[in-house]
Amino acid sequence: MSVQNSVQVTNVNLFVTQMNSAGSLTGMAPLPPGTSVATAAQSYEQSLMKTLTAQFATQFPNATISGTDNGYMGPLSAVQPGQAPPCVVTQVNEDLGQWNMPTTSTIGTTIATAIARGIVDQGGVTNFAHGIVQINSNEIVVWMAGYCVYNVTQNEQGVIYLFMAGM
Repeated sequence: MSVQNSVQVTNVNLFVTQMNSAGSLTGMAPLPPGTSVATAAQSYEQSLMKTLTAQFATQFPNATISGTDNGYMGPLSAVQPGQAPPCVVTQVNEDLGQWNMPTTSTIGTTIATAIARGIVDQGGVTNFAHGIVQINSNEIVVWMAGYCVYNVTQNEQGVIYLFMAGM
């Protein structure tokens, strides 16, 4: 399983259709046929981030967002409920460090496992996962992630995900 810096697809029309379907759940305006993969992915990510930020504020009204990031992972067939994708664990741990947030040895695994469980449990439909990790008696980290599944090829699916964390 790997985190990619860009979406790589072979069927642009299928991808745009999927982003329109996923984006409708976040209020994204429909994209016209022929939209580039990069533009479709960016439009979906922006729409998902807007929704994610609003839900974060509702779920954690007293928290301040310390940072946000996104990633693409695949193949979907490697995502298993209860198992943390190593690429997501690494990304989360690195991001929390860059955001100067307190961490634990298990926080990346906790967040990555919740994202994988949500992806599988929701069948890849755009959805959100969130949680609170107790760092010590005085500190907690709150986090939220949004995700959806897309077709990389006719026979392979991948995942777009965004996450944020705060205190």
